[in-house]
Amino acid sequence: MPREAVYCGGAARTYLCNVSETGVSSVPYVCPSDNSIGKGEQMDELIPIVAIFFTIGVPVMSLAAHFVLRPMIRDLTGAIQGAKGKEKEQFEHRLTRLEDALLEQNQQLAQLVEAESFRRKLEAGKT
Repeated sequence: MPREAVYCGGAARTYLCNVSETGVSSVPYVCPSDNSIGKGEQMDELIPIVAIFFTIGVPVMSLAAHFVLRPMIRDLTGAIQGAKGKEKEQFEHRLTRLEDALLEQNQQLAQLVEAESFRRKLEAGKT
């Protein structure tokens, strides 16, 4: 039986086709110049690692983040609410001071108006 080796190029691999009297049978053959050498082996090693990471690593990281971030967020919201309360107190204090200053200015203005009116009456009486 004569055998003839013919290289048939496929999309992902190269096949070594054995041509004989009975027909063509193809056997997978990785050509040394093929770029896909070792990719399948790397993927086979990577799949269990990724599976372990997603089954154990992600839940553990989410729990850790929950226990770490929850108190931090609670403290931040408390600080923000406390700051708002403090700002409100400061605003009310400033408003009270402004009202007092306005009242004092109105009193001084009333005294000046009264003094000016008295001065005019005195000048009117002298002439």
